Amino acid sequence: MVAISFVSGKGGTGKTTVALNLGAAMASMGRRVMLVDADMLTHSLSILCHLEEEKGLTDLFTNSDLPIKNTVFDVLGVPNLQVIPSSISFGLLARMSRLLNGKKSFVARRMSEISRSAEYVLIDAPAGVSREVFFAASMGDRYCLVAEAGPADLEGALVFNVFARRIGLDSIGIIFNRARTAPPESLKTLCKDIFGQVVGTIPFDIRFVEAFEERSIFYQRYPEAPASRSIEQIARALERLGRYDEALPSLDRTIELKPDNANAWNNKGVTLERLGRYNEALLCFDRTIELKPDNANAWNNKGVTLTRLNMVKEAESCFAKANEINPKRAHDSETALVL
Repeated sequence: MVAISFVSGKGGTGKTTVALNLGAAMASMGRRVMLVDADMLTHSLSILCHLEEEKGLTDLFTNSDLPIKNTVFDVLGVPNLQVIPSSISFGLLARMSRLLNGKKSFVARRMSEISRSAEYVLIDAPAGVSREVFFAASMGDRYCLVAEAGPADLEGALVFNVFARRIGLDSIGIIFNRARTAPPESLKTLCKDIFGQVVGTIPFDIRFVEAFEERSIFYQRYPEAPASRSIEQIARALERLGRYDEALPSLDRTIELKPDNANAWNNKGVTLERLGRYNEALLCFDRTIELKPDNANAWNNKGVTLTRLNMVKEAESCFAKANEINPKRAHDSETALVL
């Protein structure tokens, strides 16, 4: 199971619409998807799914005896897609940050119960950078930023990313939404360095507004639109995350049986890097190098991961070491993870 929190450093980026349409796209690919409305300030996802009056996440966090099944609803017309709505609750949202310390195990248990119902859980977190936002973001395994490619949105995304990393949240990257032109390569490279990767770009389409007002799903209504094709590509990228997650237990078993298997440690590092868990990946590459100091691939992979963390000088030292061991291979910090 993969749980992804969709976040934005400011409101108005189309985060909720992106989460809903990605859920529909993944469901159309045969995946069981659960949408969770964790935005108790606006509960836009619940409104779009015509469920604003139903029991949902708010009730799950205030009634420990409430069964999960009583809060799960089918999204009409989309097989494999379900949603847990929420109602507007300013009081509960204000208390959510205290749950981080006081009832963290309770929240984790609730999320574990939710995850049993789906292969992918997509969480629509509130916008902004408040403590309550980070609580909602922490409900997922990783977070995905949604932003337009303008200065204000990117500044908000950057601020969110800085604070998220400080409290130990992992990013899978950023989605550019409502793009009127393709983002320049220089911006994409910068975002890769800061956010991990550009997961995809969704072009602007005025019909998103119509779909939102009519509370319908753009991807379903306009399947041949360029924006829908982009949504499908992003959905496939998120689906690959699930395959990386599935690979980890197998790698862990291999390492448990043979702790000195350098290739297994390297492969685990690559898998963790792909999942955006960079610090854990670095530990695996360090272990690989400890076992096999002349492993050029491990040095190279460590350099790529350090680049993701914006540790450029340290990364260059690793690339230099990799090239010293194997002069025939040149590094490419954009793509160079090697199994």
